[in-house]
Amino acid sequence: MFNLAHLSDVHLGPMPDAPMSAYFSKRIIGALSWRFRRRDIHSLDVLNRLVTDIKQHNVDHIAFTGDLVNIALPKEFTRGARWLSELGGPEHVSFVPGNHDAYVPVDWADGLALWGDYMIGDLRTPGVRADEKNAGLFPYVRQRRNIAMIGVSSGVPAPWNKAWGELGQRQLEALDATLESLHERGFR
Repeated sequence: MFNLAHLSDVHLGPMPDAPMSAYFSKRIIGALSWRFRRRDIHSLDVLNRLVTDIKQHNVDHIAFTGDLVNIALPKEFTRGARWLSELGGPEHVSFVPGNHDAYVPVDWADGLALWGDYMIGDLRTPGVRADEKNAGLFPYVRQRRNIAMIGVSSGVPAPWNKAWGELGQRQLEALDATLESLHERGFR
């Protein structure tokens, strides 16, 4: 038996301080949403109890499928990196970003790169690419015992009044090659 814990939509709070200029974008909508609605939904106390429960059950792996942060502020990525390391090491936790992790365009080095070790595959397949761009990381494959976990990311910045995700043609083609390779290796 393989025990997998799945986390999503943590929206780690509270919202960090940021200069007013950081909000001259779509972030203002997300900050207002956090202030008047989501901060009461995404409780740090509940999250801490959930993580304690996961750790007490000694799961084999944790899959985190997006939205660790709220509006992609630089301090959120730094706090997210600390939180991920407390959750577990990259060998125990896999991550793919969600739309809030890609809320607005953020330089790789100041954002998702801080979580990069959680988004690297350990099973090389034809579709896996290695470069320093978010789209270049996906799909990635991690093998744990007889399980192959494939990380794909639909997290892309969207216009100010929209929230969506998309895999894109490049990632879909790589996913097709990855699935074919895994099938040839006996994964079903």
